[in-house]
Amino acid sequence: MARLTFPQQIAEAGLNDAFVNDMNRAQSGLNFLAGNTTTSDDCNRGDFSTISVGISHGGGQKIHVGCYQTWMPALAAKSDSTLSALQDWRPTLQRNFNDSVFGSTTYNFGPFVVCDFHVDHLNWAAGMCAVTSGGYYNYKEGGHLVLKEVKLILKFPPCTTILMPSASIKHGNIPIKHGETRISMTQYTAGGLVRWVDYGFKTSEDFKSTKSGSAIDGNSRWAEFMGLYSKLTDFKVYT
Repeated sequence: MARLTFPQQIAEAGLNDAFVNDMNRAQSGLNFLAGNTTTSDDCNRGDFSTISVGISHGGGQKIHVGCYQTWMPALAAKSDSTLSALQDWRPTLQRNFNDSVFGSTTYNFGPFVVCDFHVDHLNWAAGMCAVTSGGYYNYKEGGHLVLKEVKLILKFPPCTTILMPSASIKHGNIPIKHGETRISMTQYTAGGLVRWVDYGFKTSEDFKSTKSGSAIDGNSRWAEFMGLYSKLTDFKVYT
């Protein structure tokens, strides 16, 4: 199969080949009857198989995330402190990657990962999701990331990562051509984990039955999270 065009730096580093090879090896050895997997028949995001790993809530290669910490440091710090608190509370919990601020990772196996439009409603609504694409497809003609409400269509080259609030905006992919292949992985933090830590390691129901919980205001909580988003004026290059 011909290697279709993608950015020269990625091609020269061999990152896409390594990503694809690792995913293919993992896929061939997985049991897709396990509770943390889906097959192409029961995946609610498209016609492909998945496996999810990490620290989750309500359900049963190293990727650098420095861009999250660079462009949205307060938001990334909130996710990081949530995971640290969980590990202090339950030391047996481990992060997927040593430098990751995300609680969970889902691997979407090929050969044709094209997501239907969806919202990841169980993810932390204010938080970012890191989506990494891979495979052999012409990113100028297919595989784009579409953000429906904001009417954006973004080119998505193999082995690049895009940050987006996947629980707050409907998103999906433009199809790739016949004979091309595509895989992806996503990193995210479950909204239930953030609530569990913020509520003193209690469920929403248990917390709301307490004196502190009875006074909780959803609007002010959302405003607090929105205050964690960076503004252009926070960066010297824009001031």
